[in-house]
Amino acid sequence: MFGEQFMGVIPRRLHPEATSGQCTHYPRQAVKLWKEYIVGLGIIGWLIIGIVAGWLAEKVMGRNHGLLTNLVVGVVGAFLGGWIAGALLGIPVGGFNIVTLIVAFGGACLLLFLLGLVKRRG
Repeated sequence: MFGEQFMGVIPRRLHPEATSGQCTHYPRQAVKLWKEYIVGLGIIGWLIIGIVAGWLAEKVMGRNHGLLTNLVVGVVGAFLGGWIAGALLGIPVGGFNIVTLIVAFGGACLLLFLLGLVKRRG
């Protein structure tokens, strides 16, 4: 089930009954709350984060793209960065905050770097 890796790390503000920042007595509620926290970004939030992350990655990587390409690079980079942060590093990412933007930016830079490697070889 999605969210099992987040057991015990629900922020206190999402679960008021948690005394030490952990939610071990209410695992089903914890998973449900965490899903709501992750999904709570919404489509408008994804578009904003995607455009900003793609634009920042474009500037840092020295590329010149348009708004639509920045959006695609930012959103794909957000998925890539979110997967790396969550699956490999164990850092849960979600919501409309600076951490989400940093992860999306890192993923977008990685995506542009990998695309640059493929383009050079081809």
